Amino acid sequence: MKKIILVALVAAVVVALLFLITYKPNKDSTNSSSGKTYILELREEGYSPNEIKIKKGEIITFKTTLGKPFWPASDIHPTHGIYPEFDPGDAIMSDKTWSYKFNKVGKWRFHDHLAPYFTGTVLVEE
Repeated sequence: MKKIILVALVAAVVVALLFLITYKPNKDSTNSSSGKTYILELREEGYSPNEIKIKKGEIITFKTTLGKPFWPASDIHPTHGIYPEFDPGDAIMSDKTWSYKFNKVGKWRFHDHLAPYFTGTVLVEE
């Protein structure tokens, strides 16, 4: 009887270890109910659209048509301290994009760190 319990226990431990070793969570999953992604584009006249309303958990992808690096980040310039997570931390090359998932409800003003006169607002609602 003790042998059967021991064998069952060892088998359960082996199965649990195999599960932990091979389990890979879905990295593409989000908590967004709609799963929407929006595009904000930096152009010669500034960000377009200049103001956008989204739901909590939705994503905005930032890109540029200016042919030079850009750096979207939350106000205030230069520290980005109002919503510090909303900051890629470095310039984005003009042929690349940067996406950010907004998980905080609020009115978030932002600017381009390299050209702070380019500004915009993201309104995040529940």
